[in-house]
Amino acid sequence: MKNKLVSIVLPTYNGAKYLKEVLESIFSQTYQNWELIIVNDCSFDNTLEIANEYAAKDKRVKVLSNEVNQKTAQSLNNGFNLAKGEYFTWISDDNRFKPNALEYMVTFLENNPAVDFLSCTFDVIDENGNFKGGSDYHIGKERSVYKLLKHCNIGACFMYRKELAEKTGLYDKEFELANDYDYWMRAAIAGNIQYDETNLYEYRSHSGNLTSTRNDELWEETRKVIEKNAEALAAKLDMNLWLKINLLLDLYEKTGYKIYLDCAKKISPVLCFLMRIVRFLVQYKVDGRHSLICLFGIKLKTRRNI
Repeated sequence: MKNKLVSIVLPTYNGAKYLKEVLESIFSQTYQNWELIIVNDCSFDNTLEIANEYAAKDKRVKVLSNEVNQKTAQSLNNGFNLAKGEYFTWISDDNRFKPNALEYMVTFLENNPAVDFLSCTFDVIDENGNFKGGSDYHIGKERSVYKLLKHCNIGACFMYRKELAEKTGLYDKEFELANDYDYWMRAAIAGNIQYDETNLYEYRSHSGNLTSTRNDELWEETRKVIEKNAEALAAKLDMNLWLKINLLLDLYEKTGYKIYLDCAKKISPVLCFLMRIVRFLVQYKVDGRHSLICLFGIKLKTRRNI
């Protein structure tokens, strides 16, 4: 295990406020065979000064500066293009690894060669580093690839193999806010994701988070990510046809995203039609309008509580 290099990419834009905390959390890891690639995305605070300070102290740290502001997805691509490790992960410029994070994830992947991608859990902290709660609110309980169809349930603490990255491709720079969700869905299509409830990370929730300040845009990008990837991910699910179509129809009813209905029709038009008839008959007495929506595919106003 000690010979496996971990590549950590840290994209940052004006991240000076918390950058030293992030870097110290990496230097404090019990697993020390790592390289850190800091991608400075045209910061105008003292981010670059801090990054260069740490690079001067430790040859494992490399600093890359984008010539123009390229946002998170392309910064990640730029960083991983330089990565030499067998295992990949990345961290935001305001979060922190717990000391055993890298060791635990490397050990897990070493002991489970069929797993390509490991997702663990985290604590949520405030601007001052105080504990606010667990990760359930952000990524849900009882996580699975099935539920990845519904919402982004990977979270901030993860590690994946270089081979999976090569199969998955680049982070999509068309998605500024949901590029991680898009990548996780494509990774699930390309390989095997394993969920683990071990808490290894601290995710900082504060008013400056992009997901806090641009919530409407995030939901619109989320819908586009699902439209882009749902069909291929649904086709890969290890479920019989009845369960698979039942899942897709459930998602359609709960969210109004027609892509789920279209996926169900493509998998088995006949079975989809029969199941919608059954749902119509069962639900009609409870909610006639709702059952008509399920049967005829009437477009719903998109809900956000998915």
